[in-house]
Amino acid sequence: PTYNRIALLPRVIESILNQTETDYELVILNDGSQDGTEQILKQYQKEYPHIRVITLPENKGVAHARNILNQQAKGDYIAIMDSDDLAYPFWLEKMHSFILEHPDIDLFIPKKEEFTDENLDDLQSLARPLKNIFFGNSFENVGNIFKREFVLEHNIMYNPAYSCGEDWDFWIQMLLNGAKVRSLYHIEPLVM
Repeated sequence: PTYNRIALLPRVIESILNQTETDYELVILNDGSQDGTEQILKQYQKEYPHIRVITLPENKGVAHARNILNQQAKGDYIAIMDSDDLAYPFWLEKMHSFILEHPDIDLFIPKKEEFTDENLDDLQSLARPLKNIFFGNSFENVGNIFKREFVLEHNIMYNPAYSCGEDWDFWIQMLLNGAKVRSLYHIEPLVM
């Protein structure tokens, strides 16, 4: 989703177009931008056929936008990237490999951590627990990937009443519906 982020939008789009993994669909929702975003998106869509643009006539908020994107996406998995985020070239490739190793998982979270003697065993086993998400959002929104079917099957949606924290509520809904979560720990950053 994007809203009046014309200065940042080309950077994030280019970071997706430069992924080493090429089997994806990029769906961008223009949430009623008034800053020339529509023209930029038309140019990208013309040049790259795997970009699909949805334009709303007026701003409805990020939760509303994300709900539309979740419904309109065609892939088995949805990777989240906001217009002020950035993906490093190997983000989708690393996450895709991790997904193939863990087909029973519903939510994948990239976690950058330094490898030290103290945490090396935990990082290699990928078995570290999440902090209690009910008392605070223990992971970022950017770069997360979830199974589209799980979200649709359980009718999980972002709450448009929330102007912030809509992602936290979304993750809690997933967990309350039994979502299995795994974190991919890595040294190099995958997203920013």
